[in-house]
Amino acid sequence: MTSLAWINKVIQRVAELPDRTSPQDWPEAMLVTADELRVILSTEKRPAKVKKSVQGYGSTGLDDGVYLPGQAPRRKKGER
Repeated sequence: MTSLAWINKVIQRVAELPDRTSPQDWPEAMLVTADELRVILSTEKRPAKVKKSVQGYGSTGLDDGVYLPGQAPRRKKGER
């Protein structure tokens, strides 16, 4: 399983939490408590290749360079 597939499974599980509705003025929002998210993240099978430590602020810690929007690490001078 790729890290993107894992992320999508986590999102799906959050979306399927019972008795939830998004705010009317923010329909794409997903409401989840910290405890619920901890359970989902700790029980959903992760991809085989997961970095032992997160590199760069905002990184998901997965091996394919997936970062949260606006959180990608800055490149050093001369790096592409």
